[in-house]
Amino acid sequence: MNGEDIKKEGDTEPVGENLETLKSQLNAMKGEMEQLKAAKADLEKKLDDADKELVSPDYLEFIEGRRGAGAPAPAAEKEVSFDEMTPAQIAQYFESKYKGDLEKAGKAVTDRMDAIEDGIGRLAAQIDLTLTSMKYKDLGEALETPIKERTEEQKALVDKIYNIAIENPTWPTEKCYKVAKMEIKEEAEAREAAKREKAEKERKTLTEKPGAVEALLQGKQLSKEEAAEKAWRASFGNKQSVD
Repeated sequence: MNGEDIKKEGDTEPVGENLETLKSQLNAMKGEMEQLKAAKADLEKKLDDADKELVSPDYLEFIEGRRGAGAPAPAAEKEVSFDEMTPAQIAQYFESKYKGDLEKAGKAVTDRMDAIEDGIGRLAAQIDLTLTSMKYKDLGEALETPIKERTEEQKALVDKIYNIAIENPTWPTEKCYKVAKMEIKEEAEAREAAKREKAEKERKTLTEKPGAVEALLQGKQLSKEEAAEKAWRASFGNKQSVD
């Protein structure tokens, strides 16, 4: 998938309608691509024909016969006179004009095809993203929510999918989503484990320190029995049982 797509603001268009729009755009681009392929093939054939024509012995002999043997090569002129040009000059002229124009047209078609191909890839990624968001509610809600209004959980999910997609551009959106959810779960479990470990260390430290438990009870709301026992200890030391 294309990681940049998931960073966009939430769509204002309903997901279903947005999907149809993307599919329509994709079909239009595919249609244009087919037309460009046909145009490129035609241009390539014309270039090939031009190359053959320029080196054709019959054509060059025809020009040579019109020019006449021993005629001097023409100086630079605004108007072209084929009768005064050598076969090499004629070939160079047509190559710079006719063939050169064909090559320029061919490059323009190729550039447009590259742009269309990139566009098709982006639309396919957006469709994949839309279909995945329709399948998983939390992702759909995150993408439909404007970035500034997303919850921390939504931001974490979108950011995680984005980073995974950037590192793995060939992965489909659903795979990026599942890996993101797994990593988020593992990170949450790791944080909880760290909290439990910290709490356990603090508990051990407090219980092993003399007077620590009593210090903890200073601010605690004591029951009548606990208050009486605390008062007895304060006055007489350890409470002794009386028969």
